[in-house]
Amino acid sequence: MQVISAYRENEVSDSHPLKLMIDRLRSDHVHILEVHLKPLEKGKVAQLISESLGITVAKAEQLSETVFRKTLGNPFFVRQCLLTLYETGAIYLSANSHEWSYSPEKVNRVQISDNVIDLMTELFFRLPQEVQQSLKYASCIGSVFSISTLCELVQVPQEELDLQMQLAEKLCILENINIKDKSDDGDYSFQHDK
Repeated sequence: MQVISAYRENEVSDSHPLKLMIDRLRSDHVHILEVHLKPLEKGKVAQLISESLGITVAKAEQLSETVFRKTLGNPFFVRQCLLTLYETGAIYLSANSHEWSYSPEKVNRVQISDNVIDLMTELFFRLPQEVQQSLKYASCIGSVFSISTLCELVQVPQEELDLQMQLAEKLCILENINIKDKSDDGDYSFQHDK
């Protein structure tokens, strides 16, 4: 049997159930492989941007520098930062060349928060008021929630609620974790736990 768990070391104390389970498994001589994830290196951020936009690493250099400086290589934050740059027009699909490009001037002018919580808050407030309201209720259910439970809470038809959740998904606030089969176990999860 293989068990995979993910957690942030700074958020799990020695008395946390996961930590206690790991200690018990170790005392029972169960092999445990721990993988400590670190932020992406500067070159990896450049490679990610290059491959995402389909441009050379050299062409992505200025953008990569700014994104790395703002995110310090946090993969989640890199993704959110790129989304913000796209939404503000700093990253765009060129009508002439039909290739992705960016405006270094616009990239430098765009105000991008230096922390994930501020960025997620900014994304949240870009959503229409009714979507914000539904997400507030969803957060009370938990980090994972079912659309049927949320429907009962907010008294909104499921079709409308699905459209609202799709908007939140486009901004990477939510992830549809149950795309094919709807169940009461959970259809969506928040991308960030704060």
